[in-house]
Amino acid sequence: MATDLLLQFVKQKAISEASNLYILEFQRRSRQKDRADLMIGEAARSYLSEQKEVLPNTAVKFFEVVRAFYSSSLSYIFEKLPLNDQLLRHAKVLNVEKRKSQFFQSVCFLAERFLCLKPDMEKAEIQFAKYQMAALEGIATERVDKVWAAISKLQDFSIGTPKQKYAELAQFMMAICCLPQGNADSERIFSLVRKNETEQWALMSWKLLSGIITIKCDLISKSECCFQQTVSSSVLDKLLVTPFLASLLENDPNKVLSFEEFFAQVDDITHRIPYDVFCPSTFSLLRVYTKPRDDMSLLRQLITDQTDILGGTQLLMHDGKVLKEESRVSVASLLTQVSAENPIIVFNRLPEYKMFRKPTYGSFLELPPETSSDDYPLCKRNFAVLLSVKNCVKSLMQKNNLLTKAVKMYSSYVNQKSSRLHLSVSHVKHSCSESKLWREQLFAFLDIQVNLFKSLATSNLRPTNIDITGRINVLETLQQTGQRECQQLNATLQSKLEQALSLLQNIQSGQAMDLEWKPGIGCVPQDRCIEKMEVMLQKLQKILSSFREDRNKRQLNNNDEQIHRFDKNKMKEICVTAQTLVEDDCTTKSAQLFKAFKQAYSRAVQIHDSGERLEGLVKDILHMQERLVEKLRVCGRQCIQQSESCMQALGQSTSKPTNGDGPGKKEAWPENRLEGQQLNTNGTSRQMRLDLVLDRLQTTRTSLEELTALLNENTSIMERFHMLQNQDGSEDLKSWEYVPIPTPKQ
Repeated sequence: MATDLLLQFVKQKAISEASNLYILEFQRRSRQKDRADLMIGEAARSYLSEQKEVLPNTAVKFFEVVRAFYSSSLSYIFEKLPLNDQLLRHAKVLNVEKRKSQFFQSVCFLAERFLCLKPDMEKAEIQFAKYQMAALEGIATERVDKVWAAISKLQDFSIGTPKQKYAELAQFMMAICCLPQGNADSERIFSLVRKNETEQWALMSWKLLSGIITIKCDLISKSECCFQQTVSSSVLDKLLVTPFLASLLENDPNKVLSFEEFFAQVDDITHRIPYDVFCPSTFSLLRVYTKPRDDMSLLRQLITDQTDILGGTQLLMHDGKVLKEESRVSVASLLTQVSAENPIIVFNRLPEYKMFRKPTYGSFLELPPETSSDDYPLCKRNFAVLLSVKNCVKSLMQKNNLLTKAVKMYSSYVNQKSSRLHLSVSHVKHSCSESKLWREQLFAFLDIQVNLFKSLATSNLRPTNIDITGRINVLETLQQTGQRECQQLNATLQSKLEQALSLLQNIQSGQAMDLEWKPGIGCVPQDRCIEKMEVMLQKLQKILSSFREDRNKRQLNNNDEQIHRFDKNKMKEICVTAQTLVEDDCTTKSAQLFKAFKQAYSRAVQIHDSGERLEGLVKDILHMQERLVEKLRVCGRQCIQQSESCMQALGQSTSKPTNGDGPGKKEAWPENRLEGQQLNTNGTSRQMRLDLVLDRLQTTRTSLEELTALLNENTSIMERFHMLQNQDGSEDLKSWEYVPIPTPKQ
């Protein structure tokens, strides 16, 4: 820009002879162009030549004004722009076209200025010498960054294996190209001011503005929000009175708060209860504020607003207990001992996570090597940053401890649920085996009854007052349909039971979340990070006090100045150590621990989902078992009814004597009296045979009644177990023992 302006009115000979534009005396009339050579534009020159009424004095004044404009513009440029800055002068070494006129001292200056970019100087010097002598043909020269990117790709084939020819030099030059050229750092301060001192708050004092910006920066360094802060009662009283006092200054009557509205707002704010909430899936410690009568649904909604975890996918736990899902009890009566060390832990039932957020804090300021009165405020700023770093370390350690606590709590929850499922499956398995045995016995009794009726139908004892054949058909139909339906139910039960046992085996083999968890991956108290930060704060506080005393002195003697510089170096070492501690130690370990949590929790969620499927299978099996037992009960009742009616008919027929049999005569009867349906055996009295049939029917009926009673008892046990199995807690289920039902005698 300066060269372009010089070419407008300064002679080219003067420009080419000058070694530096700063020493060019462009104000001197002898170095400026003549009137005819001044660049004033074609339109202005045509106007001056065509307008004859323009007086010569006017033209002279015009050209004097032009020369004054050019001179003033150049003076402003030389004064305001850093054309003589050492950094910019040495940055000319980036120009590839003028590489032969540059010196390696420029590279040394830039390397010492930016120590983090400093290369291997010996290798860089050799490569710089080769670079000055190289032809560099075929490399575009339109942009300096592209040129150096192309130079970095050049290979050296003079040795066996090719390698980069200018590795150290090109990497350093490309880093220099990335240096910022703006003043965004300083402009950011003005941006903060404009965002806080708005038009509505234009009368804000500098003290209040400074306090607001300080608090905001502190909150950003802690990764916290403004609504998470707690204030003292005195500050709270001032904040509560503020809206009322502001309403007194309102001109609009609609905006003026009445006493009732004001005290209602005060009462609402003062009675809110804070609760600390830790979310492992986002690695964040939150705080929610509830009203005294708020229930769990409102608490879930407040958590959703801050974590984006929907209420249906939240699993809230506190002190190792799951907070009830459908509880309508107020949160204040349910949770009484919630703190930052013992918060509510919210788990996401879905394995969804957020990115690990590194803690943010202010940057440490680097003090100049020479002694200055600004050392004290700069040290004060570094002390504030160090205090912020300590809070970050403390927050990371607290979150690491809470993450370990959350892992143990969720693992205990999964193991407890697995134990409940194991009890449920054991009960279902035992119940299925019992029902199978009862089914076999029931139909065995039914078969005995059918054989008895068939024997009666073909014997001379057949009663005339009942239809034996019809009863046989009813019992055979009941036997066939009952066996078919029960076999179908039993086959389905066995299939679902096999699935349940397979799921239970997978769940029990995957219960290792707490065993695989290694809290030592993260930042643990044994690392003594907080104690290290306390020691650094004490050292920096002593340095700060020393700098405050030195600032009050007019001049430091040689000894005090050496001590002052030593303290500055010591402060720099403290800042570097603190930054390394929080970034390379605490933050890195916390990120690794969070990564390990995501892997372990994802597996635990899969186990939990398998448990949910197993619970569904257990409920289906219990429901089908109830259907099977009910079917057996119906069959048993019908068999009992048939036995009772037949026994009544046979009892009536015993009073009617038949030919060849004397009344009341009893004889011995062999043990195999019913084998082969031999109710027509000769030599046996009719009364004795009828007594035999009645005895068998009575025995069958008694067995069926016992079996039906056992089925009823089984139904009541299943109902109690089903009620316990649906409860959230497992203490009752663990203390409940299965009461075995005795097997009926055949």
